[in-house]
Order: sequence, then C-alpha cells, then structure tokens
Amino acid sequence: MAIVFDKNIEEGFTYVVEAERGQENPFSVIIKPIDSVRLVTLEDGILKRDSNDSVSLSTGSYNVSLCCNGIAGWNNLLDSDGKQIPITTGPNGFISLESLAKLPMNVISEVSGVISAVSQDPSTIQIFIDNNE
Repeated sequence: MAIVFDKNIEEGFTYVVEAERGQENPFSVIIKPIDSVRLVTLEDGILKRDSNDSVSLSTGSYNVSLCCNGIAGWNNLLDSDGKQIPITTGPNGFISLESLAKLPMNVISEVSGVISAVSQDPSTIQIFIDNNE
C-alpha cells in the first residue's frame, strides 16, 4: 500500500458545521490536519493523574487543543448586527483562545471531532468535503 500525500493536508479544507448546511451563507471553518507528532503530543495531554494516583481524561481541554492546532480560519461568523467577526490567530497561526471562545461548545466538539478524524486518517478529508452540502 502506498501512502498518498493529499494537498488538503497542507492547504487545509473548508468544513461547514452540520447545523449550517443548506443555508445561504453557512458558518464554516478552515481545517488543517494536525501532523502525527503534534497529535500524539496533544493526546498525551488528555490523561491527568491526581495526588491519589487516580487517572481522568480531560476531553474538554483536548477538544480546545485540537481546535487551537487545527482551525486556520472561519467564514460567516456574524455579530448581532450581521457584521463579519474576524478570526484572531495565535502565535502558531491557528485560532486564538479569544476567537475560539466565541464558538458554542457543541461547535467546538463537532469541529474537534473532524480535526481528530482527518489528522489520524487524512484519507477521510474528502468525505468531510463531500458532506459540506
């Protein structure tokens, strides 16, 4: 089996949030898959051990980390006056925590799932692109 490099890995792709599909100007994010080394590092940060040696998963923090390393932009996020809200990026060129905080938790959860899927298996990118309608 050959590994085929997909241009969408470097360039990113547009993902329309499920609740927005079919709308005239849907909200969407520009996703760039996370490389395997960075993804493993983020995954290692999920496990938390307390002083009693109990282990727990920090899934909320993981979702935020995925978004802060995989969302490169957005389209059509509007304020109450219908004006575009620009995205701000952090030093890594991806969405800042300040901008991410503007999104509802259900959108963060959905998008982080997409980022995780395409980062683990880039061959799934086309499936998400095809489902944007």
